[in-house]
Amino acid sequence: MTEFTAADMVLLIPLAAILLLLIVGHFREKTWKARMESGTDPAARLKSYNETMGLLWLTAIVATVCWVASGRSLDEMGFGMTHGSWRGGLAWGATVAATGYMIWAIVESSLSRKARSSARKQVDAMGGLESIRPRTTAEHNRFVALAITAGITEEVIFRGFLIMALAWVMPIWLAAILSIAAFTLGHLYQGMSGLIRVLPTALILTLVFLIGGSLWPVIIIHAALDLAGGGVFRVLDRHAEADAAAEPAT
Repeated sequence: MTEFTAADMVLLIPLAAILLLLIVGHFREKTWKARMESGTDPAARLKSYNETMGLLWLTAIVATVCWVASGRSLDEMGFGMTHGSWRGGLAWGATVAATGYMIWAIVESSLSRKARSSARKQVDAMGGLESIRPRTTAEHNRFVALAITAGITEEVIFRGFLIMALAWVMPIWLAAILSIAAFTLGHLYQGMSGLIRVLPTALILTLVFLIGGSLWPVIIIHAALDLAGGGVFRVLDRHAEADAAAEPAT
């Protein structure tokens, strides 16, 4: 923990931007959800994707620019490589394992109708995903960009900037807890069950970041997680008719 000086006041700008992102994102999500449910705007989901990506990139850029403007290096924010010790190896090991599992989830759902049936039941039980779940080909394609955007920008915002900025005025473990809380609340649109689902992910990403000391492993894990979700959604939609026809016979 380091004393917060006058030169650090610039960091208040991205802190305010993050707070604004959470507030605006919450209320805009309600607006977009209402448009989707009303059916008056067929492109509502695509527009919501675009707006979300714009807000995330803007906040991430503001956070990075202000960090550098405060006299800190990008390495201090997590843009450097991982620790050369076992900690770096552990972070990259977790990255490989998580990415491999995500790839397998898509492959399994592509090859197994039983796996797709199980995935559909899980998705239906989750709830809170309708506003972000892609349905059309255009939405599936745009979701890929959204997944990559979230993987990069949300890690820069909530792990790289928020943890390291708060750690200048408080113990890093407390900064990590506040970061986890902010990241989780950012998914409030998924309801209470969604927050419960997101919390373990936030914990894991934060631990990997703190252990490895770098944003790159968590960016890859986060992007892989979102891309896998989008990939499974695409597979489920692609096989929906065939699976529905096969189930009664079984």
